[in-house]
Amino acid sequence: MVKYQFANIIEFEKLAEKLARGAGVIIKEHFGRKVGIQFKNGKEVDPVTEVDFKCQAFISNEIKKYYPDHEFIGEETDKANDKSYGSSKYVWVVDPLDGTLNFTSNFPLFSSSVALLYDGEPIVGAIHLPWPYNEDGIVVHASVGNGVFCDGVKLEDFLISHSKPSALGVFPNSKIFNARLEIVKGVENRNTGSIAVDLALVGMDVLRYVVAKSPRIWDVAAGITIVRESGGAVKQVIEPNKLRKIILGQDGKFETFHKFETDPINQESNIKLLKNWCGTLVFERH
Repeated sequence: MVKYQFANIIEFEKLAEKLARGAGVIIKEHFGRKVGIQFKNGKEVDPVTEVDFKCQAFISNEIKKYYPDHEFIGEETDKANDKSYGSSKYVWVVDPLDGTLNFTSNFPLFSSSVALLYDGEPIVGAIHLPWPYNEDGIVVHASVGNGVFCDGVKLEDFLISHSKPSALGVFPNSKIFNARLEIVKGVENRNTGSIAVDLALVGMDVLRYVVAKSPRIWDVAAGITIVRESGGAVKQVIEPNKLRKIILGQDGKFETFHKFETDPINQESNIKLLKNWCGTLVFERH
């Protein structure tokens, strides 16, 4: 079991909400304006902007003020020269601007995602979203055992719930993969261009489910807590090795996702393990 105090986790959630909101302010200030852009690995479909770096620097510096001994992982960590702060089991995981291609294309659908893990288990998540008719957007946030909130308001008081499950979802265009998902039937596919946006919308019961194919940890860490606290399920796709797949025709199986793998003996190796994590997760709102 995860060991943390209730008072601490509430404070962690408040900080995560504050950081996601602050990043949202920075993003809003630069949206639709000229910004410096680089491209990762020379791929023009994978841009990174000065806004990504500004948001990550803001979030990283604020965490250092409050919890200087906590560890930190950001999508732009290597480029921003952020280094881990210590050997704590608490690790903040941040995607400063998820949906950068949308942002640089002036497509108003992107997010800033802030999560906290304890010993590999997501315990706090906050995601800032642009939101219609709300000038500053909203922050969807949650912590283990405390439910989901939108700008501090309980989810059920923020959005009117529908009498039937949502008929919208996000899933890969793969006939083989979709054949293993019964919930694909009767659900229309949507593609937002931001996994963090997708997961926030599952937590809000706007999307019925999302299949995140090969995301990185910063894409999903915050959303895991939000979806779980909304009453949803998070499952990991465990693929068989190539031999079993070819000879025995075995397909992948779904297992409940509990935590990201960590090394209980060599604490120093955990940041590398978490940074390198990549898997396929299925998020479903019941």
